[in-house]
Amino acid sequence: MSRTGYVIGAGLASGPVEVDGWCVAGEVTLHNAAALRVQLAAAGAPAPDGCGDLELLARSFVRLGRAGLRAANGMFTVALSRADELVLIRDHVGARTAYYAHTPRGWAAASSLRLLRDHVVAWRVDLPAIATFLTFAYLPGTETLVEGVSELMPGRITRLGPGGAAASEAFWEPQERIDADAEHVGRLREVLEQATAARLPEAKPVAVTLSGGIDSSLVTALAAKLHTHPVHTYSISFGDELPNELAYSGLVAVHCGTAHRALRVDGAQVAGRLAETVALLDNPVGDPLTVPNLMLAEAMAADGMGVALNGEGGDPVFGGPKNVPMLMFELHRVDPSPDARADAYLRSYRKCGEDLPRLLTPAVREALTSAPPLRRLVQPYLEGPMTAQLNRLLHANLRTKGAHHILPKVERLTAARGVEARAPCSTRSSSISPSPCRRGSNSWTGRRSGCSSRPSPTCCPTRSCTGPRAGCGCRCSSGCVGRFATSRRRAAVPVGDGPRPAAARCRGGLARGAGKPSLPARRQALAGADARALAARPRGLIPAQFAHVTDRCHQIDDEVWAAYSARLDRGLDELQVEMARAADHPDSGPSVDDVVFVRTARLQLDGVLVRLDVPGAAPDQARVRKLAARNQRTRGSGLEQAMAELRRAAR
Repeated sequence: MSRTGYVIGAGLASGPVEVDGWCVAGEVTLHNAAALRVQLAAAGAPAPDGCGDLELLARSFVRLGRAGLRAANGMFTVALSRADELVLIRDHVGARTAYYAHTPRGWAAASSLRLLRDHVVAWRVDLPAIATFLTFAYLPGTETLVEGVSELMPGRITRLGPGGAAASEAFWEPQERIDADAEHVGRLREVLEQATAARLPEAKPVAVTLSGGIDSSLVTALAAKLHTHPVHTYSISFGDELPNELAYSGLVAVHCGTAHRALRVDGAQVAGRLAETVALLDNPVGDPLTVPNLMLAEAMAADGMGVALNGEGGDPVFGGPKNVPMLMFELHRVDPSPDARADAYLRSYRKCGEDLPRLLTPAVREALTSAPPLRRLVQPYLEGPMTAQLNRLLHANLRTKGAHHILPKVERLTAARGVEARAPCSTRSSSISPSPCRRGSNSWTGRRSGCSSRPSPTCCPTRSCTGPRAGCGCRCSSGCVGRFATSRRRAAVPVGDGPRPAAARCRGGLARGAGKPSLPARRQALAGADARALAARPRGLIPAQFAHVTDRCHQIDDEVWAAYSARLDRGLDELQVEMARAADHPDSGPSVDDVVFVRTARLQLDGVLVRLDVPGAAPDQARVRKLAARNQRTRGSGLEQAMAELRRAAR
């Protein structure tokens, strides 16, 4: 333990250093160190040349107080000790975290629960935290699974004194600003560009985890546009038999000219490495992507990457998955009690909260009778201080799941393999970036607010921007809105390692054909589609099979690729029209579900045929061509079995 009371282990922690009588240690990465130096110099306390991020942040706090912390842009947990006082600070949005406990020797803090084990006398499970975890699948607030050990809250200064005295004060909290006249869309683009540029490493390649969703796709496009060194993208596949988004991530990678790599993860790997992965998280996280996140970090580390950008935090900041059920609750609310909203928010997690009476033993239930209600963890955000209900939801998302699940999970797992994860979507600036909302414009919300938000097609292929995760108002769960629109952008883009030719880099422009309908028009054409029928469609339609083409697109002739992209584009247009027709006339033709399946099967078939001419695409091309010809004639219930046979043969 250092003199600060901060337990320093292996990893990113540094210190101790002396700053004006304070002993300082912590984990600090600043993205605006130059601006802080200017601010300190203006205050008459210039930072010495050569001081690192830890010392610079400490000097900003000691000299300027909360204003110095608010001005910082970065990821950090810091401990400052002087005499019998210990001060702990966690960054604005919670990109990094730390824990503290009162021990027989006084206060102790560390960036990991395991580092505190030798300093906490009674290492017992905290029963109320078990109930919290079963409800949320993570631990929001200050709770941990260890009795007597607490987690720091984001954007707060925690002061610990003698005799167990503890007090906390905020240095930053999102503010609500509703301004109908502000140009929020342009401001959001500016904020995202600045956040991405600030997180790019100097004179080194950068990695980006690319799922194919709108957040990671935007970060990828901006990194490719702004960085002067190679951009490497990494995606996950769970096999051809399971749904995946390789089609979307592959399109973005090709469009932006990145060196793309897709990792295959199967169930046996996840099960075999689950215990190891959970041990790295300290606080438990019920997230099926924990092991894949660790494996991505290992792949990036093996490729020599030191910094990895991601789209994490986009959901909490710009409108998480709780928005739709919670907004529906408000529209149909019949319970006027003050606790109804918070209880509905807990139910929206759809975990085990309502089943706790049946899951817990009588002895545990008895022990929990005096525990404070779980709604206390979300009620302060859902009932104020913001006035717009949508803003209250985003506030709750940011301060609970964002700070205690999404950001710490990725940061812990990547740091364990020597890679620093940076999330441009979770900068404190993006937390006040706006998009049109209600009658006016709301400067806290972002593009996924459940309003009339639109993606920016100047960064990414519109097919990616309007996929099922984009939150752009599409009722089609398969993400059938939009185009692949890649044919003019694919100019001999290399998919392997090495620097990209200048012509292959994303320049913020997107080739568009004449007369193509706008996104609002395409959404309107789908307005009558039956979402439930689409949700029940057979798995593995376009995404899985399009991956068979994109994973070898660099080996496909340019003219063949352009023709295939055009056919795929037309096929999606025709699918859209047929879906609208089927939805408008449900009793006089095929169902929406049948239309989706048959049409997308035909598009898959086209992709398989294109891939047949790629070297090493299939061991028996003659057999595959025969199966493809047969499938061209197959319709009805036999098509699914025929396509499954074709997919197996075409691998």
